[in-house]
Amino acid sequence: MTLQTGVKIYQFVRDRLDDQRNEQHPHGHEAYVHAWRKAHDLDKEHANAVAADNTAEAERVL
Repeated sequence: MTLQTGVKIYQFVRDRLDDQRNEQHPHGHEAYVHAWRKAHDLDKEHANAVAADNTAEAERVL
């Protein structure tokens, strides 16, 4: 694979991901970022609860 082919594949995949993001978040990039941050924060809370062996909190976060 040449560098040019790799770049074309990368651009194709990125365009498809952008299309998917736009379909799922029609209100724009900020709505997407907000939803991603909220999900990421919940993921961190769950991981911390599991690490602390706090099953009640881990279940609550799920």
